[in-house]
Amino acid sequence: MQELANYGLYPLAFEPPHYTMSQHGLEVTSEFFSTYVGQVQLSDETWEIMNTTPYASQPSFLNGMFLLPETIGYVQPENDDPVGDMVDKAELHQITSGGMIGGFYHPYLGVEGLIEVIDAIEEIPNIEWMDLKELDNTVDVEHVSITSGDGEIDANIDQMSLMTTSIAYPAYHVKNFAENVTKIMIWAGVLSVVLLMSFTVFQIAKGNRSDRGISNNG
Repeated sequence: MQELANYGLYPLAFEPPHYTMSQHGLEVTSEFFSTYVGQVQLSDETWEIMNTTPYASQPSFLNGMFLLPETIGYVQPENDDPVGDMVDKAELHQITSGGMIGGFYHPYLGVEGLIEVIDAIEEIPNIEWMDLKELDNTVDVEHVSITSGDGEIDANIDQMSLMTTSIAYPAYHVKNFAENVTKIMIWAGVLSVVLLMSFTVFQIAKGNRSDRGISNNG
């Protein structure tokens, strides 16, 4: 979270890799995040036992975290109709009042596939997209506190303390500053060349006009 905040990225919820997390892990996570996204591992013995809820809820075993469930799975390219499979699940969850349609898309599949999924889901009647910024979310770690609500994100970063946590943090800003200065110098150089060329062309044109004037007078 400190690294993300240092780069100007402010997550509002937590999703464990492959939704794999023990009850102890969930308890620790709840100390820092108010919102959990995805399916939930139900057994400390194996990650293979996991499930979800049909709508947003606040299960007691999440230690107060608000659950935004994944209900329609993810795009499985090996299937004959992976997007259609997700849409079928989405229609099933519409039976429940307040049912949530939550899915996952792997970025490596490309933008075109994501557009296909979104277009298919938007054809479902009475669907309404959820914006995390509209919800009351809280993320709180050392030197970084993030809250959201009413469409706004408020990030309170203790920059001075954060800079002392790791040399990588100030190094990132120094690198950005150097890159910006370099870009400014390059554009200043380009502008100087353009101005010089424009001035040269203007002087040549002016000289040609003067020569024509002298020739006509002669």
